[in-house]
Amino acid sequence: MRMAELGFFYGTLMSGFERRTRLGLDAELTYRGRGWIHASLYDLGLYPAAVPDEDSRVWGEVFELKDPAAVLEAIDEIEGYSVDHPDTSLYVRRHVPVHLVVNRASSVRSRRAELASELLASGRAASLTFIPHDPRVEDAVWDAGIPERGAFARAAADLLERVGCST
Repeated sequence: MRMAELGFFYGTLMSGFERRTRLGLDAELTYRGRGWIHASLYDLGLYPAAVPDEDSRVWGEVFELKDPAAVLEAIDEIEGYSVDHPDTSLYVRRHVPVHLVVNRASSVRSRRAELASELLASGRAASLTFIPHDPRVEDAVWDAGIPERGAFARAAADLLERVGCST
């Protein structure tokens, strides 16, 4: 069985932005979940830079690359990377351990074990974590922001008030 090549995307290559779609990459990617790498983000003005840092985490999305050469070629073009001149490139492409986090896994233990086995065997994930199944998580935003209005925000405020916390 061939090990899948996984790509870790942060910033404008993540879902919610149109950059991958404009590049025509969506057909070459299979979403595998959220994940993180040991790094810190730095603001370079027009774009962020993830710099290795064992004490910090940068969160992003993990995709299986169906055609790794085609995906990397397209990303290299827009990100300013030259295989022939990596020292003068705008970013460094390297293999780093990626830690997968799955929040929509089945609440059935055997199904989670099956999914874990498949994900860890087919890719190069450094670790896999399942967030306890909770239907409310399925519609939550990942940036942990609570919407100003809406049923969820009202329910959260009500719950916080009942347990003695103020919002």
